[in-house]
Amino acid sequence: MKKKITNLVKLSREIGVHLDYVQGSGGNISVKISDDLMAIKASGYELKNVSETSGLVFVNHAQINQKISEFCHKKNGDDEKFSAAVDSLTKRIAPYQESRPSMETGFHSLLPFKYVIHSHSVYAAVLVCSFEGKKIAAEIFFDFLWVEYCNPGWQLTAEIFNGLKKLSKPQIIFLQNHGLILAGDDADELLKLHTQINNKIKKHLNIPEFCFDKIKIFDQEFMKKNVLFPDQIVFGISGEFSQSQIASHIFAAYSYILQSIDKSGLEPIFISKENVDFVANMESEKYRKKVAKK
Repeated sequence: MKKKITNLVKLSREIGVHLDYVQGSGGNISVKISDDLMAIKASGYELKNVSETSGLVFVNHAQINQKISEFCHKKNGDDEKFSAAVDSLTKRIAPYQESRPSMETGFHSLLPFKYVIHSHSVYAAVLVCSFEGKKIAAEIFFDFLWVEYCNPGWQLTAEIFNGLKKLSKPQIIFLQNHGLILAGDDADELLKLHTQINNKIKKHLNIPEFCFDKIKIFDQEFMKKNVLFPDQIVFGISGEFSQSQIASHIFAAYSYILQSIDKSGLEPIFISKENVDFVANMESEKYRKKVAKK
């Protein structure tokens, strides 16, 4: 267990220190320690701050998978029911403080690999936030799962559950208007894969390296009306975070993505107002904002 936690902390920090890979408390990581025990990033915690004594929560991933299967077959799942199920299957392990597991615990549990990385890479976002992205991804990569946009939490978990019927062991998953998921059994190899995938996208599209200080930021009113990804809703256009460092990182990521889409001659896909309102009112996202404020 100790070695796997050490590897997970390394993954978290290696991904978390890169602003072009995650912004604020976005993204999450996990490791399956045994046939039923999984460690995953705590909701609202920043990846770069995960340590061997804080920022992780432990859950029974085998029983979570049973709940997912039950909800999907009965078609009666929702965020409230699923969150309650995950909370009931959370296990307190010292010295980690009691906390809530990431809202994306569902797909981490489902993927049949030891380690899972979910990042909000700005390079992958150029693909997943454009109409042509899926076609371009097929030109660069061989086996991958492409998930059409659905809201984070239960909806995304259910969509990936169904997607695994088509591709049972995907190491690469692109989430439309959301981000990138990578899975594998070797932490070091998975970290290399994350770097390779992002470099391939940059090279194929001939887009520049993300540089926070050199990006021309879009007008905030424009960004409020044209939403590209969920964290923009939570931290970017939320009035309570508008002047925060997290928001400045979100604005920079948004501007880089949209400018790179335009430079590449692609057409952006924006999240519908209905889905923007849904994410803005999710209890799990309100909780994440509460933790982030601290």
